[in-house]
Amino acid sequence: MANLGVLVAPSAAKPLYDSTLAYVGPLSVFYLALQVNLRDLKHTGAPMLLAFAIAGPSIFLGAWLGYTIFLSAADSGTDSAVLAGMLIAGHIGGSANFNAIAIHYEVLDQATVFATVLAVDHVVIALWIGITAVVPRLLRRAANSADTRHATQRSSGSAMPGGPVPELTVGGLGLFLAAGLGCLWFSHLISSSAAPLGFTIPVILMITVFALAIGQLQSFRRIAGYKPFGDFLVLLFLLLVGAHSDFAAMLDYQQLALLTAGMLGTCLLVHGVALVAIGRLFRLDWDVLAVGSQASFGGPVSAAALAETLDRSDLVVPAVLAGSLGGALGTFVGFAAVVFLA
Repeated sequence: MANLGVLVAPSAAKPLYDSTLAYVGPLSVFYLALQVNLRDLKHTGAPMLLAFAIAGPSIFLGAWLGYTIFLSAADSGTDSAVLAGMLIAGHIGGSANFNAIAIHYEVLDQATVFATVLAVDHVVIALWIGITAVVPRLLRRAANSADTRHATQRSSGSAMPGGPVPELTVGGLGLFLAAGLGCLWFSHLISSSAAPLGFTIPVILMITVFALAIGQLQSFRRIAGYKPFGDFLVLLFLLLVGAHSDFAAMLDYQQLALLTAGMLGTCLLVHGVALVAIGRLFRLDWDVLAVGSQASFGGPVSAAALAETLDRSDLVVPAVLAGSLGGALGTFVGFAAVVFLA
């Protein structure tokens, strides 16, 4: 829709998209994490970390192979190793790590190069979200593995107790909106206050902690409304991700776009094969593997959105924690990749 002109493209309304994502991403995680029962973490925490531990190295290996095949000898208008480092950092940590490498190596000054790589990257992320949302369902159905264990996990991850769901009231609506916006503001305050002291505290991690604490209060868990509101924010987040797939930007620099797509395609091929082979060796279920992959390749918000899409609210918090760990490591891995590949 963005490429057909039905939606305003991000390139024409960057401040609007950036400010919307700044609210939509963290708030969607907040309302999803409200549904989580802390007792579920003992069942899903370790498998998610294992899936993430498989995802990160396989992405690095796949990116290195893709760089060697497609980008190493290409005339991309900038150092190809830097572009590879940006992509590796972004897919182990997230967009902040991608931008950190770009800023350090002054890729932002080469607007066309940066826009092209970013556009291809968003197309691949959007496609991978779709693949990881569909494939686990198909594999689970083919293996007839939708057993009572999954049903128990889904029901235990639900925030609503048994019995009829209470009606949404004005007071309840005001309370959960105030809680979300208030925790988002406080998370930003803590993160910005810690920065001058040399500490990096991700906003997404803080707001998840607040949501977990509030979500354990029975009085708050009985309030109807935040479940569909969280689902709506997830869908809005996915819409914004898709809208960033700017085909016009890719057509302006076709050779670089194709080479970047080839590198990322190779990266995903290696990553997918490694994830399935090693993950199944450790008997990790398909949902955990998919969400663990997304925690690395797409970041914590994408992973939380995927967990909700797969109806696995018990995986939301482990996904955010794994994605936040990637955010802490991504920039360092990206810089190391540039040195290694140069």
